[in-house]
Amino acid sequence: MVIRFKKNDCLHLQEFLVFQNQSGIVCIKVRKIEWETNGETGRRRYVFFANFITMNQHTFFAPELFIPNGSYDISFYEKAFGAVELRRFSNEDGSIHVSELSIDGALFHLHETTAKSYYFSPDAHSGTTVCIGLFVTDVDAIVKNALEAGAGEISPAQDYDYGYRQATIKDPFGHYWQLQQQI
Repeated sequence: MVIRFKKNDCLHLQEFLVFQNQSGIVCIKVRKIEWETNGETGRRRYVFFANFITMNQHTFFAPELFIPNGSYDISFYEKAFGAVELRRFSNEDGSIHVSELSIDGALFHLHETTAKSYYFSPDAHSGTTVCIGLFVTDVDAIVKNALEAGAGEISPAQDYDYGYRQATIKDPFGHYWQLQQQI
């Protein structure tokens, strides 16, 4: 697949490159970057060896999780799940208004609570109405990372008759995550 971009269409974010072009938003997870020299012109350019994640070509879920106003630190998601922050919109005081993250290409958003009473962080009502299911390659390793990063264990990892190994944790903002792998 060839995708053409103008230089200013690219926003470099950690190991991801995010582009906006006529095809929509494309996120490239960079595995390796090398320099290549054109033999005829002598011009050098980057060559990216990458996985493409095209956001506008398929229907997908991108949950929006509400966090308390005045939140600054969301490093839990990086430490627990290996999440990468793709973009952030901050308030004037530097606290998070919205943060877009990716866990191995699966997008989700963190959003500060708003004046709309139907959007709230779980701790506002001592519970939640949703549990985020996250399929991973090693439930036990992710649970260990999450607990070390500050999660609470709701149910330990165990195998179920229907072919999944599952565990449930609660993140520091009160969101429940069911970590799963097929066995």
